[in-house]
Amino acid sequence: MKSTIGDRIRVLRLIKNLSQENMANELNISVASYSNIERDVTDITVTRLLLIAEILQVRPSDILEMDRAQIIAESESRDYKAQMNVQNEVEKLKTLINKLSKEIDLLKTKSKPASKSKK
Repeated sequence: MKSTIGDRIRVLRLIKNLSQENMANELNISVASYSNIERDVTDITVTRLLLIAEILQVRPSDILEMDRAQIIAESESRDYKAQMNVQNEVEKLKTLINKLSKEIDLLKTKSKPASKSKK
């Protein structure tokens, strides 16, 4: 069964952990009006579709064309890629921190005054 635009918007909203109230506030409409969009009671304008896509951080074509399974698969793929990017950045930062720690230790060693020998 092909999903409707309202159904796809609802799935994307849930994936983003947003409430209907969050969406209504962002769109500057009532929760009831937003609910009507998700239930396909109200047809949405192109302008509103673009704004909804922006809020959900997806392409408008995702809302218009993708079915539920594609939306979920795409979301999981984006989440995985984002997680891998974060892990790569963490590894780069660890390497940099290690390098800087060694440089700090070297500078500390060089800046210590020579110890005076007792006679």
